[in-house]
Amino acid sequence: MASRLSQEEENYVRMCLLMTGISTRAARIVFDREFAPSCLESTLKSGTYKLSKLLHEGKIKQFQWNLLFRNKPDSKTFDVTLMITLVRHLTDPKDLIPPLGGYDRLPLANETTPTSDLARIKFYRNFLAHLVEEKIDDTEFTTAWNIITDAISRLGGLTMKQECDNLKVKTLDQSSREIILEIKRSNDEIKELKKSMESLKIFNEDMSTEMKKLEMSLKDTVPWNIRAEIKEILDEWKDNDKMSKRQTSNKQRSLDSYFKVARQAGNEETGDIDENSVAINPSPNESVIEAEPALACSENTPSTSSEILLSPIDYNVIITLGKRNIALRGNWNKEISEEDGNFMFFVNWKSSFDLVLKEHIEQKCSYGKYLSPLAQNEFIHCCELEIRSKIVSRCNQSNFFSVMADECADCSNQAQLSICIRYCYTENDAWYVTEDFCGFVELVKTNAETISTCILNKLREWGFDLTRLRGQGYDGCSTMTGEVSGVKTRITQELSNAKYFVHCRSHCLSLVVVNSCQSVAVVRNFMAILGKITWFISASSKRKNIIKSVMKDEGQIAI
Repeated sequence: MASRLSQEEENYVRMCLLMTGISTRAARIVFDREFAPSCLESTLKSGTYKLSKLLHEGKIKQFQWNLLFRNKPDSKTFDVTLMITLVRHLTDPKDLIPPLGGYDRLPLANETTPTSDLARIKFYRNFLAHLVEEKIDDTEFTTAWNIITDAISRLGGLTMKQECDNLKVKTLDQSSREIILEIKRSNDEIKELKKSMESLKIFNEDMSTEMKKLEMSLKDTVPWNIRAEIKEILDEWKDNDKMSKRQTSNKQRSLDSYFKVARQAGNEETGDIDENSVAINPSPNESVIEAEPALACSENTPSTSSEILLSPIDYNVIITLGKRNIALRGNWNKEISEEDGNFMFFVNWKSSFDLVLKEHIEQKCSYGKYLSPLAQNEFIHCCELEIRSKIVSRCNQSNFFSVMADECADCSNQAQLSICIRYCYTENDAWYVTEDFCGFVELVKTNAETISTCILNKLREWGFDLTRLRGQGYDGCSTMTGEVSGVKTRITQELSNAKYFVHCRSHCLSLVVVNSCQSVAVVRNFMAILGKITWFISASSKRKNIIKSVMKDEGQIAI
């Protein structure tokens, strides 16, 4: 017959059974209350960034990460350490108040909040993990047992309190299979904790290697498998587009001169021209020679009326596509060696009933057509200059104006600054408050000095009267709103009148909404459930028709 366990060994076994069994279920009650099982997956996905940071710091082990994201997460598979970590880092402190001394210390006796009880369970779980021998003397056992059972009773109620009392007087012996299995499981967890430092070291080395690979891939944005094909297409494009050899230094030519050329050429050939395609009518004394050289016909470019009449068509197509927010360019068609984009589509469509335009497009010479990507970009640039000049003129007529700016990265990960102005202007004896977008500016750096210098230089370059600048509006980050060296402070130091700053109302609203959705458990669960309901209905046309019929019967409009 197997010998009985000593009193100190019995104390250790009872404490192990308490910490690995009953206390885990008590902690799960708090966890499921904060993270509803039906919304657990969506909640974890929304906190992926925080959790990946915890994984990198070693606060979450790889096997715990697998429980969260490898398969559908279930709190029944989580241990106490993982549940406490999630409660600690994914809940709002205002919604679930943490212990006064934090989760890493034993709370005071007068602290009876759920988080304090979780901290007590965590403390004595670590206490067991660091024992050298599998023994606990009676004094330590009595103290620890009373503290843990009180915490469990507050978390799980009287039923779990009764389970703790039964476990304390349960007869134990060395041959009990249940005890041995529970202790083995506990020892495995202890070994896992002791290996955490080694696992963290290996993970850091792997992460460093991956970061180096990522940095190398970011330096070369062109995929290696299509690099040769892209080079071949660009070479072919350059050979077929003689316009690329022309000088483009005179980027500031105006649309007025451009329209003069089109207008006069139309009068010479046909005696008339569409009034809708020309915005400015030149006087009889003005000649084509006065137009900008880049748009006037040179000795190497044909001077037929069809070429010059094409320019207003280009302009109208570009304006139409711009108003509809449609890209001009498309893919390069290797079969016909031409661009296959929206701009060329509408020009070709126009040529189907415009014989002059059709003759111009079908001519053999490849220069002077004003259809190349370079010509399209220059037309866009002319529109940009014309629109901005009107904005600057109207703004400078007002007494004051404010500047608004925000930095973001585009799809190619290039940092760019969007600059807008807000001002008042009068028209027909009525006053209007308007906000106009002025342009994007690429940023080399995103610090306060670079951004403030960029804003002031661009406003001067565009022609704004900075003596009228009074207000500034940005988001709430320290780079923009810092009192010592932020963007608003630097601009105010240079322009003393620009001292009125307003935190962007849209940013404030966004911060409130995001914080509310993430911090309040009820709202977070509601948004997750609502998203699942929407997905469930929209994923099936049958279910969508059912909900439409139900809404129709209820007298509601089905969307």
